[in-house]
Formats: sequence, structure tokens, C-alpha cells
Amino acid sequence: MPPTGIARFPAAPGIQVCPVCNKTCNAGTNLNGPCNADADCPGGTTGSCAGTNKCHGGPNDGLACTPADSVIGTLGTFPTTHDCPPPVAMDIGGLPIAFDLTTGTKSVTAVNNTASGQNNVFCGFCRDINNLGTGCFAGDPNAACPTPNPSAPVACTSNAGCPAEYPDCVQRSAGAFGPAGGGAHTINETGTPAGNMTDGAGHASTLVSIFCIQPTFNATVDAAGDLPGPGAVSLFGTAQLLP
Repeated sequence: MPPTGIARFPAAPGIQVCPVCNKTCNAGTNLNGPCNADADCPGGTTGSCAGTNKCHGGPNDGLACTPADSVIGTLGTFPTTHDCPPPVAMDIGGLPIAFDLTTGTKSVTAVNNTASGQNNVFCGFCRDINNLGTGCFAGDPNAACPTPNPSAPVACTSNAGCPAEYPDCVQRSAGAFGPAGGGAHTINETGTPAGNMTDGAGHASTLVSIFCIQPTFNATVDAAGDLPGPGAVSLFGTAQLLP
């Protein structure tokens, strides 16, 4: 274990604490702590950052790992990897999000649900607004939510697709990408194809997708992510055909 005050985890703003995959300091004030180079082992000598990559922290602490491609130059406490998962107590789970990626153009236009009092709905999920007024989305395990309650969130395009107990097809907040996104009515994204790849060289391309994110029923996560609601992604990369 590193001495008190030595960081073992990423500490960049907005990044959840998680284990890293690095070599290990065998000397200096960061003894047994993670390192990418000898400079990460203050007080040590040449060769202080040694050994193979292993997990520092988390349930796989000390086990071998392969670092992912996080940019070490700007975030020195990286890289992270799926080989080194976060501590169980810090793991809030994952979200099933289907990325329908394309190098073309994606466009989604919201609808207005005047009956339920929400305009600019991109990603409707059945909610109790005009039944008992609990605000619960269908599938919420909270005992205060109306019953019968579906076992999972119910996606919808209009109120007609919702059960009587959760009659309102809405998202958490109107629009997209708040807090000032309530008036957003259309989301457009344009990708970039890699072009002719028969030359075997790497070609830059951009993949884009617009998608819906369902509620997690974790109050902290749903509030922070304004879920359920829309999401969008743009992934720049290089495509290459190899023999």
C-alpha cells in the first residue's frame, strides 16, 4: 500500500474514483504506489518504476492487467482498464444503451405531449403524473409507486402505449442536454465516412449516434444524468483494412 497522501486513483475533475493499471514504485515516497515513469516515484533512483502492469486498488488489487488507451499525458493518474474494476461499494452498475452508430447523418425530432404537460419529448417512458401523481416511472421498485407495476421501464411514443397506472409518456425533463435545453426540439449529428479503404492505409472517420437512456431508479444517478432522456455520441477514430 502507498503511504498516506499518495494518490492511487484518478483525481481529475468529474471522473469517478477508480483503480489504475500501472507499474509499481519500488523506492521513494510513493513506495508500492502506481507509476508510469521514475518521476512518479519521488525520492527513488533510476529504475524505481519497475515491474509489470498490475491493478492498484479495487477487488483485483495486485493482479496483472493490460492498460487501456487513456491519454496519460493529460491525465497522469491513468490509465484505467476493465481488468481493474472499481471497488464493489463504488460500483453503481451499468446502463443498457444501444449505439446505432453511423458515419452518415442522424436526426431525431421531439414530440409535444400536451396531455401530460411536457413538450419536446425525445425519449418517452411511461410515468405516473395524471394517475396518482407520484412521479414514478414504470418499473421503479419504490413501494410508494402505483401497482401493478411493470418489472422494467416501459418505453413509449405516446400515452396510448402506457398502462393505466403510468399513463404519461414523458422523459424526466423536457428537451435535451440541460439545464438550458428545455427548448431543444431537434438533435442532429453528422458523421464522417472513412472513404476508400482499399489502399490499406488508415483513414480518419467519425461515428455518430443518437439514443435514449432509460431510468436507473438510482436517485443520485437519475438526477445527475437527468434520466430518462436522450443522449448523443460522436466517436472519432481511424479505420484500416488489414490483410
